[in-house]
Amino acid sequence: LAGQRQALSLLMRSPILDATEALRLGLITAVVDDNALDDAADALVEALRHGPTGAFGMIKRLVRDAPSTTLEAHLETEARMISRAAAGADAQARIAAFLTTGRAG
Repeated sequence: LAGQRQALSLLMRSPILDATEALRLGLITAVVDDNALDDAADALVEALRHGPTGAFGMIKRLVRDAPSTTLEAHLETEARMISRAAAGADAQARIAAFLTTGRAG
């Protein structure tokens, strides 16, 4: 996640990182105060639960497979997944909601 240069530095030096430094390096995506942890976790769960779960799966696959595929093959797979996601019921519902309310969710 941090990139090869940072990874080597971290592995060779074994520094103790605080949350701010881990966030700066891209090793974590958020820092939450202990008092707000439950609320932040609940908000994340709700956002993921109400999000486009089919598209989330496609995104995970694209990211997972990217290092082991050619750019051409990756772009072909991405185009197929975008087409499939756009034609799905979830996308159609979100488009309709946006046209009605100006918000997709």
